[in-house]
Amino acid sequence: MSDESHYGGDCCEAALWGAEKLVTIHRMNPDTLRIVHGIVTGSSGPVEGLRYGHAWIEMNSTIVFDFSNGNEAVLMKEAYYAAGEIEEEETRVYSLDEARRECVESGIYGPWDDDLFEHWIPEELATQGGES
Repeated sequence: MSDESHYGGDCCEAALWGAEKLVTIHRMNPDTLRIVHGIVTGSSGPVEGLRYGHAWIEMNSTIVFDFSNGNEAVLMKEAYYAAGEIEEEETRVYSLDEARRECVESGIYGPWDDDLFEHWIPEELATQGGES
């Protein structure tokens, strides 16, 4: 496996480092945070209408933080999932400790799940150099 940075995205790295910042700088309880990898549907630009892999942070399963590509989005989970057409069964959820361990053991920020990895970069993006 390789990470998504080759395709112009930084979502996996941004999710892990974003969670670390929420804990160290904003003093959030790490037990309330989860790193989530999942398949989303793009809504604009080169990813419009494409299903591809993405990563974000969830707090208490109700609030989403998305720091990918310089964003600072904070949304209710229900709205985020609706906008991205995200299906729960197409997500993998990790505690911060699990995410740290996966990152160290694999040498990449994600994705770490083989099933998700197969769908992470759609063929249309892989042939263009893509974005996430």
